[in-house]
Amino acid sequence: MKTVFMQHIPEGATERLAAEKGDIDIARELTPTDIEGLAGNPDVKVQGDVGGQVYYLALNQKNEMLANPKVQEAMRWAVDYQGMTDSILKGLWVVHQSFLPEGFLGALTETPYSLDVEKAKALMAESGLNLPIEIGLTVRNNQERMDIAQSIQNTFAQIGINLVLDVGDGKQGLETYRGRKHDITLQTWGPDYPDPHTNASTFASNPDNSDEAGATGYLAWRTAWDPGELGAMTDAAVVEKDTEKRKAMYEDIQRKHRDNSAFVMMFQQARQDAMRANVMGFYAGGATDSAAYWTVTK
Repeated sequence: MKTVFMQHIPEGATERLAAEKGDIDIARELTPTDIEGLAGNPDVKVQGDVGGQVYYLALNQKNEMLANPKVQEAMRWAVDYQGMTDSILKGLWVVHQSFLPEGFLGALTETPYSLDVEKAKALMAESGLNLPIEIGLTVRNNQERMDIAQSIQNTFAQIGINLVLDVGDGKQGLETYRGRKHDITLQTWGPDYPDPHTNASTFASNPDNSDEAGATGYLAWRTAWDPGELGAMTDAAVVEKDTEKRKAMYEDIQRKHRDNSAFVMMFQQARQDAMRANVMGFYAGGATDSAAYWTVTK
């Protein structure tokens, strides 16, 4: 019989010290700075994994400028995905450009978009809009989200989109989003259960796009986007019994959504767990975040 002791250590630096001293076997809440500090320590190893949260921009289709396909495509080429994951998001998020997190059936790991200011500028020139345009960006007032918002504000300005940051607490931001009153909003979303329908049903389905529907459970509804054929494709995928066919259906849905939707998918949560070098068999749970301790040996 194995006995597992769980201990809450609120400070990352304290947890790191405990792992280095051998007082704990696994440390799960270390900061990227703590992880870097462990480099070269032969007694501790770092194991990477992913979480289920994804970062995205939602473009309100009630705003005609944001409903312009050229503007949507330009925005996908005007995000510094790699620059952010190499700096402000290092160790916390990885580039991910589809609504299903890696680890789910059919999840795409393709990342076709990168920062290309010239391509984005050309698309904005083809949009027919008088540039520059001014658009609001709703963002929660925590440091990580503000850093992301400011990076996007900087690169968007280079292609003729001046973002005005609307900063508030989480409650205010969600109320604006659920009320379909935003222009663009910076948000994260996590799966409710370990099946691809959990995200497909909210990002790619919206049975009734009217204001009266009040369908806040659908992210497509919140941003006033009618996914068209993707709704029927999502309904078909959830009942498909052949696993390989179902996988291919979700891949198709994601590609269509990634390239032609009111969303700009950007990042997936990353995890880094530190553990003593003699610890073997720990599984952090991947995108479903279900850590398995009974498989651990040391």
